[in-house]
Amino acid sequence: MSGSTSSAIVYGMHPMRGYPVTFHITPMTGRRHALFLVERADGRIADDDAWRWAAKDAQVLSAEQAADLVFRASRRA
Repeated sequence: MSGSTSSAIVYGMHPMRGYPVTFHITPMTGRRHALFLVERADGRIADDDAWRWAAKDAQVLSAEQAADLVFRASRRA
């Protein structure tokens, strides 16, 4: 993944626990199929330094999975 790749920031609610979460969705370049690195941290984090130091979960999603995540998160925000 290139250092110049931008992330989309999505705010939503944790699907099981109902508190605010922040997602950073970053395209993974150089792949045959579109894949996205999705990082999730608890809370509504708008500050870059706070995001850098926050505890995060990460997973790789397909384009369809990432689009579904954005759709679901935006409905819960």
